[in-house]
Amino acid sequence: MGWEDTSLFLEPPVQFDAYRPSYHLQPYAGWLNDPNGPVFYKGRYHMFYQHLPEACEWDFGIVWGHSVSEDLIHWRQLPPALVPTPGGLDADGCFSGCCVLDPASGLPALLYTGVRLRSNAASGPPPPPEHDLGLVWIESQIVAVPADPA
Repeated sequence: MGWEDTSLFLEPPVQFDAYRPSYHLQPYAGWLNDPNGPVFYKGRYHMFYQHLPEACEWDFGIVWGHSVSEDLIHWRQLPPALVPTPGGLDADGCFSGCCVLDPASGLPALLYTGVRLRSNAASGPPPPPEHDLGLVWIESQIVAVPADPA
């Protein structure tokens, strides 16, 4: 599904549905979950959230939806800020995280939990299984920083 696809925009029957919230951020389509990384940057409020654009319930493959507002009432949906990387440590979803403004540059930085299932063969060899009540930790430093449009 392309983000320029007009089918993402609400049809009039849905847009004016009496039961659709009027003052709550919501995507054009799909499942919305945890808000992540609200930040005020360059005069606009940015909200990131767990989003499955093509599903109506939770599943793996979560992206970080991204919407912006100038008044916290009217929201405009943008393309996803984070999407799973095929074969990567987040191959099965971009889960909870936050957005912080880098003190040195002033640019926003997204920090998030990348998920890769052990059963995802396309992601390469799985990490070793837990044994002797020990925990196996996979550590990676992944930071998504947008290019400064200025």
